[in-house]
Amino acid sequence: MGSPRKVLRDIDPKTLEAGYTFDKVKSACVRPLPKKRPAQSVNNDIRPISLTCQISKVMEGLTLSRLTPAVLADLDAKQFATPGKSTEKDIAYILHLVLENLDRGNCSARLFFC
Repeated sequence: MGSPRKVLRDIDPKTLEAGYTFDKVKSACVRPLPKKRPAQSVNNDIRPISLTCQISKVMEGLTLSRLTPAVLADLDAKQFATPGKSTEKDIAYILHLVLENLDRGNCSARLFFC
């Protein structure tokens, strides 16, 4: 099995330079996956999973590996959906802000996490 770069190199470079994408790369097979078994409701208990072709996954991985470092530098420090950060840190930060403002008085807080 070749490396992802070799796979992309074997595709006609002119099509990639021209921005042409193969129809197979643009399509996905969407399958329902139950969140719990047995599913009680289609709207609440089933989520769609998109199965894409391997070349799409390789191209996505290469794009992410190149874009992530550039984008991470420009993200707000309070963006917690990045490597090395977690939802626990996000919740702790939000609670800190809420408690800080409650300590000042004349305010109330109502939070909803889902």
